Amino acid sequence: MIADVLKELQNLDPYKSAGLDNLDPLLVKLSSAIVATPITSLFNFSFVLSDIPKNSNASAVIPLFKGGDTLDPNCYKPISILPCLSKVFESQVNKQITDHFESHRTFSAVQSGFRAGHGCTSATLKVLNDIRTAIDKRQYCSAVFIKLAKAFDSVPSSDCMFVGSTGVRRRVKTQEVPEIDQSDNKHPWTETEPAPSSKPEPNPQQDPLKWFGILVPQTLKQAQASFKQVVELSAEVATLQSAVLTTRQQLQMKQKSSSQNPDLTD
Repeated sequence: MIADVLKELQNLDPYKSAGLDNLDPLLVKLSSAIVATPITSLFNFSFVLSDIPKNSNASAVIPLFKGGDTLDPNCYKPISILPCLSKVFESQVNKQITDHFESHRTFSAVQSGFRAGHGCTSATLKVLNDIRTAIDKRQYCSAVFIKLAKAFDSVPSSDCMFVGSTGVRRRVKTQEVPEIDQSDNKHPWTETEPAPSSKPEPNPQQDPLKWFGILVPQTLKQAQASFKQVVELSAEVATLQSAVLTTRQQLQMKQKSSSQNPDLTD
């Protein structure tokens, strides 16, 4: 794992701003060969304890002007500046989860998003191949494109379903990390206390590392309402297929009649 952490440290953008931890990405990148081993030990310690210090991934949010009226808050978009070590840690968590899913063939064969070696190109090629296959077999092929605007933000956390069968635990143990006391040699990473039972459930929109899940519709009724237009479109496609088939048969009959009576075409 040291090699993976070293690679991520060397790939840090030196022109990025420092986060709340005041660690300059340029400084971390230049010293990556030296700090890779102790950073890897901290990451492994976090994995073993299933614990993430609260302040380790705190972000500084700054407004970025998009254009328009400078006094209008809607003309600004929030930009989060994360600590550089938090980005490296998240990349390692993502790598381990992705490798686990890939090795156990959890991903769907037709999934192109959020997978290495897949993307818009592979998805487009799949659609084109299906269309060409249907044409070669003299079949009809229809495609439905659905755009979900802000799908993740619009679904409340109560509608999340966890993937327990994949081996990913529901949530990691989290705790409030105390401030480092210079007179005490103990490190907050080694202090583990059970979380109180009254602690609220973590919000996946605030910290994806604390809660890994898949968004699903709350009820079957909502899903049926979402695909109502798709069903109506299928009926229209069936009608169009019938009309095209009738037109083709008429053209074939006319062509056959013309070949049998060539004098009629002069």
